[in-house]
Amino acid sequence: MVLSNNDGCAIARPAEAKALGIKMGQPAHELKHLVRRHGLQMRSANYGLYGDMSARVASILRDAAPLLEVYSIDESFIDLDGMPDRLQFARDLRQRVHRWTGIPNRIGIGPTKTLAKLANKVAKSAAGVIDLGDAAYREEVLRTFPVGDLWGVGRRLAPRLQAMGITTAGALRDAAPDEIMDSFGVTLARTQRELQGYPAGGWRKWSLIDSRSLSAGPSRTG
Repeated sequence: MVLSNNDGCAIARPAEAKALGIKMGQPAHELKHLVRRHGLQMRSANYGLYGDMSARVASILRDAAPLLEVYSIDESFIDLDGMPDRLQFARDLRQRVHRWTGIPNRIGIGPTKTLAKLANKVAKSAAGVIDLGDAAYREEVLRTFPVGDLWGVGRRLAPRLQAMGITTAGALRDAAPDEIMDSFGVTLARTQRELQGYPAGGWRKWSLIDSRSLSAGPSRTG
């Protein structure tokens, strides 16, 4: 796992670290027993390297599509409007990023940013590329996708939504718009509209590319 500035706390956890119960932001001094007991390796962050790799990925994406929005160090949106075969394009792009940088990545495609983010999370447990452009498939996914995992909801709003009986992305999409606006405000109302397929921004077909890398500095063993 990777530590924050001054090696203070956990900021990146692979699946094995999560399985040990390590929480995001957990102080490193609380984890020393896991080093001895399970061979946990704690590594210093290398932000210069992360920034360089992020720029390399963005350069590949920019060459592949005319409109790119870098959302964070490891996530970008690209506009796929007018793309004749979005799924094949995404598969080829995913392979290109991995081949040229060595970084594993996944791509979610949807008619809005929120749906593209949702598709990206689904792609994590699927083949690495998911397209929610098909209405029937999108309906199937929304019926089961936990509302707390939605972009713009998270742990803060999820309990309030669940108390109202809104437990899935589909339930949020179908909730009374006035009730969502009155109870949660314009931000969640926009999320609801995006789940319904109405983009909050100007682009009409979104693809979210998510690249993850565990590049790190020296090992911290205790």
